[in-house]
Amino acid sequence: MASTHKERIAKQKEIFRKLFTKRDEEIYRAVVRQDGYLTRVVSFLMMLAETGFYIWSIKVYGFQLPDSGWKIDIISQWLYLIVGVFSWFMFFFLWDFEKRFHGNNKKQARLLGAYYVTLLIFGSIISCTYQREGRNGYVLILVLICTYGVAMMHPVKMFTTSILFFIFYNSVCYISGILSVERSLNILEILFFLNIIGLVRYYTLCEYFSLNHKLERYTKVLEGLSFTDELTEVGNRNSLRRNWKGFVGGIHNVCIVDVDNFKEYNDTYGHLTGDFVLRSVAAALKEAFGDKSVYRLGGDEFLVITQIKEEELTKTLRQILIQLEKLTNEQQELGVGLSIGCVRGYCEEESDMRELMKKADEVLYRVKEQGKGNFAFEDLTK
Repeated sequence: MASTHKERIAKQKEIFRKLFTKRDEEIYRAVVRQDGYLTRVVSFLMMLAETGFYIWSIKVYGFQLPDSGWKIDIISQWLYLIVGVFSWFMFFFLWDFEKRFHGNNKKQARLLGAYYVTLLIFGSIISCTYQREGRNGYVLILVLICTYGVAMMHPVKMFTTSILFFIFYNSVCYISGILSVERSLNILEILFFLNIIGLVRYYTLCEYFSLNHKLERYTKVLEGLSFTDELTEVGNRNSLRRNWKGFVGGIHNVCIVDVDNFKEYNDTYGHLTGDFVLRSVAAALKEAFGDKSVYRLGGDEFLVITQIKEEELTKTLRQILIQLEKLTNEQQELGVGLSIGCVRGYCEEESDMRELMKKADEVLYRVKEQGKGNFAFEDLTK
């Protein structure tokens, strides 16, 4: 029972530790990206609302310049205009915000912060002007919900913003002559609950992105294990099946590569040397033709599918044969030989690639009959 209680306390401490721990760049980027999308929605709604209020105020009060005296109706009218224009700017600027910021998440976060600070200032002033006239100040509550409901700030930043906003709001109320303990406590209560909701959303969102990031990494690892031969680190048969449709519609060189007398390396030098030989052959093929062109079919047999020209192919194969003939392991000369059968042909249907592999295997068989340690090429397009 005591151990369960200790485990529960440890979990609670871990939750609070994560709330105030600096997130890694991937999670931070994901949070800011979501803030950008949500802010685009908020700015769109705000630009419509404030533009509508600005047009309404002109119809009711007429267009008034500041030099005619800072009356409540003039203050409201210009606040509608300022917030409306800023919202228009934010909406269109954030339309393609990822390209605009070039991955600079801090700049994007600062711009989003500036927008929500402007909304808080606007909400405070316009709410006070309304309450001074005897109307309700619900606009401030809506601004607070938009700000804390969308901007996933760090807990420390959220708490700091709340304190500064509370001081600013009470200062505006004092200047307007409507400061009261009851109204201040109401705002303090709203801020308290919004901070709690914001903390829960921030923690949940960060945990979601963290788990999603781990899942992506594990998926890549599993994909590598599923489609890569563990010993030689080239594509396996699963990889070949996955890429099969991609071969359709082109002319390909298909080569079957077989290590000559491979069993002797295992019997004479041991399986570790045999593994070294296979890795060396795979490395030579990868270096010559690229990772995506080489597959291990099984045992000591490899497949190469490439579209390079015949002259370049034959030159490359000769270089590989010479290179592996000089192969050594721990100052021991191994002299690895390869038998290679290659064909060049059209692949108009998926079945054509199977036919090309069959033809390449037949050419390989002829090479082995003629003494191994060589390659032969047959052009089926002529």
